[in-house]
Amino acid sequence: QPTQLAISRAFALTGYPSAVVDLREGGPLNGSSVFKDYLNNSLNDYPAHCGVAVKSTYDQASGQADIAVRLTSEKSEAYRIAVFVVEDRIVAEQSGSGRPDYTHRHVGRQMLSASYNGDSLGRIEAGKEVTKSYSLTVDSAWNLENTTIYALGISADGYVNNMAVCQIVNGDTDYDYIKE
Repeated sequence: QPTQLAISRAFALTGYPSAVVDLREGGPLNGSSVFKDYLNNSLNDYPAHCGVAVKSTYDQASGQADIAVRLTSEKSEAYRIAVFVVEDRIVAEQSGSGRPDYTHRHVGRQMLSASYNGDSLGRIEAGKEVTKSYSLTVDSAWNLENTTIYALGISADGYVNNMAVCQIVNGDTDYDYIKE
């Protein structure tokens, strides 16, 4: 939970559910339009200039997942990559509610990068590609059909510029620039 605390402190999050968009803005998801405003700001004001691709190979016998994250850019810049394992649709008690069968959505299970600010890829020249590899032993309690890898490409300004999501079991997500 140290990562959750660090993010909560960095963005002054006081309750849940909350959201952080691009490591730029954060706040509560309490039915207000704040999250939608953050998302629209991201899409309209900060176009993607890098692409992120992810490939995950899972060996069932060993329970080992090997993840390769690739990043390329339209401009020369220093980049970082942050990588998270996320499981969706976990049915468990909701803290403080007494509901034993609450469905938790998009739960961060493990961070593979050193911090939520990512691992340095160094300066990447325009049109070049850099690969960073990660390995993990998958927890047997995870439902692998609902488990994905989130890889965030963080530009020199410290904000997420683009990302990719990939299934943990033999997933392969190629580059996809979304500028609209």
